[in-house]
Amino acid sequence: AGAPCTERFPAVADATVSSAAASTNFGSAATLEIERQSATVQSETLLRFVVPDLTGFDVRDARVRLTVHRQSGSDSDAGGALSATAAPWSEATVTFATRPVPVGVPLGSAGAITTAEGVDFPVAAVVRGAGTYDFVLQSPSVNKARYFSREAGESPPALLVTLSASTAP
Repeated sequence: AGAPCTERFPAVADATVSSAAASTNFGSAATLEIERQSATVQSETLLRFVVPDLTGFDVRDARVRLTVHRQSGSDSDAGGALSATAAPWSEATVTFATRPVPVGVPLGSAGAITTAEGVDFPVAAVVRGAGTYDFVLQSPSVNKARYFSREAGESPPALLVTLSASTAP
């Protein structure tokens, strides 16, 4: 078996949802934002990735990578907590009112983040092979964190999957 290799799968959908505009869709925005001003005032980010057929390979590791935006005020004391979500949603129509909720405990979280930093969230507990994977990023902080979205034209969200060739039983 050869050395492990890492494949990058870009997000196929991403969107911020905000309780301050609960019926507004932000799916085409160039940024993804998270914050928690209070129990009722918050912004969350939804992400979707598709992993193709991986026949002949075993998943060794999987991480969601987000890149902090360069815009002033994008850094934060909390980069967020990433959880799986199972409910269907569409980038073009999802709003805070229709957003899916997290399933189970967060898969990973990030502390303080700085401008233009790549931030990885571990997701190997759920990404085991081919399929569609949906996540929600939430923040415990009143300090907004801002990441590049797939529409930004640079540093889009990506699922990084480390693979190795399967070994015969």
